[in-house]
Amino acid sequence: MKQVIAVIRDEAVEKTKHALAAAGIKRVTYLHVTGRGQQKDTIRVPDPEGTAQRNLGIHPLHKRCPVSGLDKPEEKEYELGFIPQRMLMIAAADEDIRSIVQLLINANQSGRQGDGKIFICPVVGVISVRTEEPGNLTSS
Repeated sequence: MKQVIAVIRDEAVEKTKHALAAAGIKRVTYLHVTGRGQQKDTIRVPDPEGTAQRNLGIHPLHKRCPVSGLDKPEEKEYELGFIPQRMLMIAAADEDIRSIVQLLINANQSGRQGDGKIFICPVVGVISVRTEEPGNLTSS
């Protein structure tokens, strides 16, 4: 038994839920998380309406204008804060892991930086809270 932990873009949650449901995967835990990866300190994004600034927690970098001497925001470069993301956790049998991982990749891959990460961890055991009995993924 293994656990798949995936950190994905917030906007990809519905597509991921539908893909998992279509594959018959019902036991999924979703968490709201924030973080950032390889983007480091800054990110360049087209953001004419300011939606990235509002929704992603990023802030315009300021540069001093040589004429006025005042700080003015750069048009497309932003200081990267922590980005709202979703973490999902799925415990599954070893033989199902490859198909689950491929499903997650297909549902979340956009080719842009920040598509997410998938971690696969061994599960040592499962204990039912209700009955206190050791169990497996098929027990309720």
